[in-house]
Amino acid sequence: MSVYFAETGRYDVGEIEKSLETALAALGGPIGSKKSAFLKPNIVRPGVPDTAMITHPAVIEALINVLRRHGVTEIAVGEASSVGVNVEESFRVSGYAAMCRRLGVPLLNLNDVERREVRWMYGRLRLPKVALDSDLYINCAKMKTHFHTIVTLGVKNQKGLLLPEDKQFDHLEVRLHPALAEYARLARPHLTLVDGIVGMDGDGPTKGNPKPCGVLALGTDIYETDFACARFMGVDPMQVRHLAYAVERGHFGGKPDILGAAFEARRTVFELPKNEPKRIANFYGWKNHRACAECEHAVEHAFQLGMRNPKYWFTFIPKMARLMLFDRVDLIRGRDAVVPAGHGKLLLVGDCTERLASEYGVPNVKGCVPRPEDVIRRVMEM
Repeated sequence: MSVYFAETGRYDVGEIEKSLETALAALGGPIGSKKSAFLKPNIVRPGVPDTAMITHPAVIEALINVLRRHGVTEIAVGEASSVGVNVEESFRVSGYAAMCRRLGVPLLNLNDVERREVRWMYGRLRLPKVALDSDLYINCAKMKTHFHTIVTLGVKNQKGLLLPEDKQFDHLEVRLHPALAEYARLARPHLTLVDGIVGMDGDGPTKGNPKPCGVLALGTDIYETDFACARFMGVDPMQVRHLAYAVERGHFGGKPDILGAAFEARRTVFELPKNEPKRIANFYGWKNHRACAECEHAVEHAFQLGMRNPKYWFTFIPKMARLMLFDRVDLIRGRDAVVPAGHGKLLLVGDCTERLASEYGVPNVKGCVPRPEDVIRRVMEM
């Protein structure tokens, strides 16, 4: 098993095809006589390709063209974005819907596909049959940092296979990393492709900075590929707990076989997420390793709704502006959250903050995921 790093400077479909052909040849032609393929990109949220938030659709288009040249006739692309996110909107904004229509390839919302139950360490898990039954399952990840997991590569990308209720299951930190490592074992891809032409560092996986790296990484083992990519990013793979878990459980030996001159030529250091609150004026959004991102996104959606809907222009928007400029608001979310010293008015979001709401005698915005309208209502009550 090996990982090949191909130098690829831009999102040009023809250039990417050449890189993929070179990588496949170096890996010994792993496509063989396969006839069906399922491609799983990272489309975590609605975002245009240049944000570096998603696997660029040009990478998937080039891969489809290469697969067809190698005799693969049945190709499908599929993803299920983060909990609470409109998957069809993610497909539209990202350009995947238009690209798949143009190429005549099915684009599957994985929340709606047929599933098969498999047994695992926490009971039973429902996985898409298309990933389990295709001749080729290719995990098409994005090279990014991640607040919860340091990096998000192939293993973290597996989470998009899950139904929303199963995604929410693993956000207790003690369970998160073993669960991620096991998802990769239960639906182990035949190939893992990582889009590092432009990665994301800093406050990933959605709020970081585009980082041009000029590489595509293609590997025959998902853990090995992630180990190699973490090293490329300047991260010790054994500090990534789900990768360390995979080594401890014998899923991978911990010594990647790295091919291609681009690994050393383009190797870089990614800035990692900082353990600091996000702050806008006097609005503090506190991070919590045990929190899913969707409670934070519910607050973002509330701001967006307030800006778009005229009925909030003279109510919610002035109220929020006054609080941020002349008072203080602390956004708290997630299991086992802690209220900081010197806090201002508390915006407790999600069902996980119910304990704090009782302790501090303030309402929390209920729901998993909370509705933006309920966030607006709570702010108006402050």
